[in-house]
Amino acid sequence: MSASKPSALKSILTSTWRLFYPKICPGCDGGLLENEGLICISCLFELSYANTHDRMCNPVEEKLAGKIHFDGATALCYYHKSSAIQSLIHALKYKRNTDVGLYLGEMLGRELSNSYRFKDVDIVIPVPLHPRKLQQRGYNQSNFIAEGICNGMPNARPSIGNLYRGKNTNTQTSKSIFERWENVSKIFSCRDPREYVDKHVLIVDDVITSGSTIEGVLAALENIKDIRMSVGVLASAE
Repeated sequence: MSASKPSALKSILTSTWRLFYPKICPGCDGGLLENEGLICISCLFELSYANTHDRMCNPVEEKLAGKIHFDGATALCYYHKSSAIQSLIHALKYKRNTDVGLYLGEMLGRELSNSYRFKDVDIVIPVPLHPRKLQQRGYNQSNFIAEGICNGMPNARPSIGNLYRGKNTNTQTSKSIFERWENVSKIFSCRDPREYVDKHVLIVDDVITSGSTIEGVLAALENIKDIRMSVGVLASAE
């Protein structure tokens, strides 16, 4: 009987705490139920899962085709405006909710570990921010995505800092496809290419739109000996 009292007291204290400080889902700002994790079941159900991991020539790969060779590209889900994924990525990038990156990254990592095209990934490389933008934001959201992916892929490890961004580019929004490519080509560099020799690397980011930024990363790494390059993002614009 006495053993149950601390448990009952803990339950009362937890319920009281949640009454005044409820756990909020970053996807919809709704309160989380006791059995829900970081993201509510409703938002997880709403996500438009891409299921492109084992599909060659999928819509994600089509964004990158024609310029630089890569092994495969995939996304956890498709990006839609005013959707749960938009809210989740906004919380990750602008509200310092880095747990979103870890959570969704691990979801993607578990799926990739079961994919014949991605399961042998050795190293996960987040797309780096320019130092000025990193200072403004305080963190690189893609680092947390990479860490989450590695949590879901036990044989992969993150590589943070070896690839760097040496030039701060202008916004891509109003540029043509060629202008976007020109804007990001030759702005990424690698401090020690030997780390990626004979490795299957996965380049990760939050959202892929035109694909030009990731193409810039692929260009920076393509001449490394026996490297295999793949791409994984949380969301892909359709």
